[in-house]
Amino acid sequence: MTDLHYALIALAVAVIAVVYGYNVWQEQRFRRKTAESFRQNQSDPLLDTPNHQVRDGSAERLEPSLLAEDDAPRESLTAFSATDAEPVAAPRDSQPDDDAPLPELDEASEPRLAQQPAVPQAEEVESPLPDLADEPASLVAEDPQEPSFDAEPVVSAINGADRQALIVSMLEPTLDFIAEVAFSPAATLQAWPRIDAQRRIQVIARSAQGEWLVANGAPPATPVSHVHIGLQLVDRGGAVSEAEIGQFVDQVEDFAAHHGGLVTLPQSQPTLAAARELDRFCADVDVLINLNLIAHKPFYGTKLRSLAEAHGMHLEADGRFHYLSESGNSLYCLSSGDDRPFSLQDLLEKRYSRISLVFDVPRVAGSADVFERAVAFSRQLAQLLDAELVDDARRPLSDASLAVIRQQLAQIHSRMDDRGIAPGSIAALRLFA
Repeated sequence: MTDLHYALIALAVAVIAVVYGYNVWQEQRFRRKTAESFRQNQSDPLLDTPNHQVRDGSAERLEPSLLAEDDAPRESLTAFSATDAEPVAAPRDSQPDDDAPLPELDEASEPRLAQQPAVPQAEEVESPLPDLADEPASLVAEDPQEPSFDAEPVVSAINGADRQALIVSMLEPTLDFIAEVAFSPAATLQAWPRIDAQRRIQVIARSAQGEWLVANGAPPATPVSHVHIGLQLVDRGGAVSEAEIGQFVDQVEDFAAHHGGLVTLPQSQPTLAAARELDRFCADVDVLINLNLIAHKPFYGTKLRSLAEAHGMHLEADGRFHYLSESGNSLYCLSSGDDRPFSLQDLLEKRYSRISLVFDVPRVAGSADVFERAVAFSRQLAQLLDAELVDDARRPLSDASLAVIRQQLAQIHSRMDDRGIAPGSIAALRLFA
């Protein structure tokens, strides 16, 4: 061997030593940072977070908080979120081999929802998890399904009196500012009213024969005697404003004048006062819970997708894995820790260190049982992904904290039922959208 060969060998050894030393230094730095963060005397974000308003009338939604028992009388829950934190490798005696196949899920260990009529059930997945390899090319990409989070009742498959009652219920005076346009004699409409608004608009009409119609597609060929146009008063953007009602009324009056109709309107000031009171109630019970998982070792998106789909979840157009009820409403969903939407390409190529299981309390019927299923699934994920279930401060989420949440959930359910807005009902899906 020549001197050049010896020099190249020495250079290669030096590069390997530098890389190895850098990796050791990085590991020690992460371990030290993790130990320091756990030694800090931090307050419990589940119990000591002050209350704040969820809705302020703006489009941006603030997260609710969990009050201590001696705070204000209205209780709400902390949203567990680790979206602003960096992934940290917690110290461990040994780490599992990420290339090893995952154990199969024991179907008996996964809790099932109680068989109650009020609880929407998603279809059970009977097949166990497949053996998973960590190579990204091992999973074939499929097109995600379109989301199905429609809060409107389905009327196409209902006939007779039930259909008529369901159409009439699509507008509710406690939820909508309803303008009634009457035609005498009945008029044949060339087009349905077009109302430009940032909120939900619902239009229904009554034919001259007394049949109620939903304003979908082209107007009916038969004359109509009444058209009811509703502007939703409250959603997660806050309560409707006087200016919004004014713009709505102007457009309704233009439609009525063009077709020779007479407009009847509710009183605006009492309606605005009722809307603000309803929004305050919604703010008190508007709770979004994030169960965060931080992995000790990054895992491929292929593994995450396989686990989610084995649980019965589907990747929807919003970039989250959703667990759906039979009616198509989301019971809970799985998102990335940095709030970036999952994509099929990213799931094939990327590794993840943080994920969050999101539970939207007022939008879920029978949410106590669904919450138990969500907690069980998050713990199952934590075991299979070698991750920890943590709170905002990255401390393990204890049974005591979960017990407080369960108690608060029961109180929220009771308040919503007393108000006549059951969790997961059509009214709740509209108000918390």
